[in-house]
Amino acid sequence: MESVDLSFLPEFSGFDNLPDIPPRSRLFSLEPIGIGTPMSEGLKSYIIRLAEAYSISPRRLIREEFTKFAPELANYRYFGPTKYAIAIDGLYRYSELFARSVENLCGLPEARNLTLQPLNALLPFTGVGMCAPRWCSSCYAEMRESRQQLYQPLAWSLDLYHVCPRHEKTMVDRCPSCNKLQYLIPRIPMIGYCCYCGTWMGKPLNKSPPATSFELWVSTAIGEIIAELSKLGNLATRDRFLRQLMEAVDCFADGGRREFCRRIGLPDAAFQIWITGGKRPCLARWLEISYGLGIGPVRFLEEKFASVSETTVLRKLPYALTPRASSPQLTAAERHAIEVELTSVAEAGSGAFSVTALAERHGLARRHLQSLWPDQCRKISADFKENAKIQWNEKRAQQCRITKETVNSLLERGLYPSQRTMQNALNRFGLSLVNPAIRDAYKQQLWAKLLENNGNS
Repeated sequence: MESVDLSFLPEFSGFDNLPDIPPRSRLFSLEPIGIGTPMSEGLKSYIIRLAEAYSISPRRLIREEFTKFAPELANYRYFGPTKYAIAIDGLYRYSELFARSVENLCGLPEARNLTLQPLNALLPFTGVGMCAPRWCSSCYAEMRESRQQLYQPLAWSLDLYHVCPRHEKTMVDRCPSCNKLQYLIPRIPMIGYCCYCGTWMGKPLNKSPPATSFELWVSTAIGEIIAELSKLGNLATRDRFLRQLMEAVDCFADGGRREFCRRIGLPDAAFQIWITGGKRPCLARWLEISYGLGIGPVRFLEEKFASVSETTVLRKLPYALTPRASSPQLTAAERHAIEVELTSVAEAGSGAFSVTALAERHGLARRHLQSLWPDQCRKISADFKENAKIQWNEKRAQQCRITKETVNSLLERGLYPSQRTMQNALNRFGLSLVNPAIRDAYKQQLWAKLLENNGNS
């Protein structure tokens, strides 16, 4: 056989010039949507999409995978997803735990930028998120028409984001068909569809209240903050905020804090608790001050007010973003009547009433009752929580009893209680095997019946 001359083949430089292969991750490393824009995706939305990629419940994903890196997240199983889901996109410690878990599980660097964590040196951890999701039906419709994957922007999870600046429409928080509020962490990994009836949330609404110019400004300002989150880590601090605020006060009100507050429509002592009390400004105050100065919230942290023109005029707020509940003056007879009622409720110890419900009965804020009668309110709150816990345990025991009876009923009819058969039977009771307690009761009863049948045979 003749030899082949291979001298004409070019030299191969090897794999030295190829890019490094990223390290393997336990879960899919999905690409976040809209990073660096006002429509940047939130961490809660990312977790739901991650669960959708595996076709499992987001709650199960959290329970079985996230708890391996953050055992504290096991509280989701025992206290329910809704209670702490408010904090996933915010500044609470659960937001940090979720972001760290996503970084470890998905190999996603800087997952904290899907939350408000870059602002944790400026804002307090409370008063940012809301208890039920809101969405823009027009945004959902645009996503589906453009064949874009459905997701929830981080801005939608903020309580002050009332309107969509792109479509100038009020955000929606209830299903157009069943009129129910939605779960923050749904049982099924589907975004844009009702958690209860499966209705498409992108349907155009017949009646939508028009957005005001101030609402549009607030939503646009929030989008500006979210678009710059990756750059605000060192800029958004309490010390810098106060320094910028004092420069603005010196520039526009000759150092008079009360005068500055009056001109933009804030309470006279709005800044006192930040300066002398060491507290952090809330998001609403940050936006209100920026609006009064006629600049965006990010620019407020960067502006050099000493060089601002003297002709610049402050703007007055049309209304406060966080109106303070009024505390009316009570007569001696009214105070005595309320005190007698609170004392009797506290001594009864039934736990049937909360302090909030008692305050609303008299047209007062809860804090008003707590400041005047702290001992009674503390006892009423403790009794109410204990009673709610007892009712919850009784309800859970009843659900488990129904589940076990359903297993027995199916076996007596000669039907094997598979998960699908059980779910169909439990639907008429409004129960689901997705619930861990119901699923455990189903498995325990089925196993007990199988052992009983084997023993008899």
